[in-house]
Amino acid sequence: MRAADIVSLLIGAAMIVFYFTDVLPRLGPALTSPPLVAFYWVLIAVFIAPPIARLFSEKLLGSVFGGKAGKLTREYSRAKSLAARGRFEEAIAEYRRGLENEPENQSLRLELAEIYSQHLHDYSKAIKEYEGALKMELRDFERASILNRIADVYESGLEDEEMAVRTLSRIVDALPGTKFAEKAEERIERTKRGQPPGKDTA
Repeated sequence: MRAADIVSLLIGAAMIVFYFTDVLPRLGPALTSPPLVAFYWVLIAVFIAPPIARLFSEKLLGSVFGGKAGKLTREYSRAKSLAARGRFEEAIAEYRRGLENEPENQSLRLELAEIYSQHLHDYSKAIKEYEGALKMELRDFERASILNRIADVYESGLEDEEMAVRTLSRIVDALPGTKFAEKAEERIERTKRGQPPGKDTA
């Protein structure tokens, strides 16, 4: 627990003690007592609620992910901060460290792919990271989204319409009869006609 949280809890505890030993006896049955009591407890909650919420969330993460949760959160936050400041190589190193601890973390791998694709224009590495994410356990919309991103890289980054179409066909094959397959088929037709991604036919 952070030092600031400990201080907040101590202040809240002191206010509770003060309420029962001094404030409550003074209020008595006055008509103003209910709103004053409510206001006082709101003040107490301001000090106590945030650190308790953080403590329980950390405990929950720890029970789900084990001791790695806090470390992964720090690494992820640091990597995001580095990427936002344009320090992409350092951000990549942080994401790699996170993946060493949690190789099945889809978010870390997708963040890596985005850096390679959007900022470094290293499309082969971007595709490699996207393909790595596809090997994980995914929901239908996640699989379709990642395959669409790979198609984006082929179409807009590498200007390889054939590979973009092949990638979109993987959605049709993997998710037949779904809205994702239907949209992929529509995009395939647009791509074959040379229309930019996301543009509907007239």
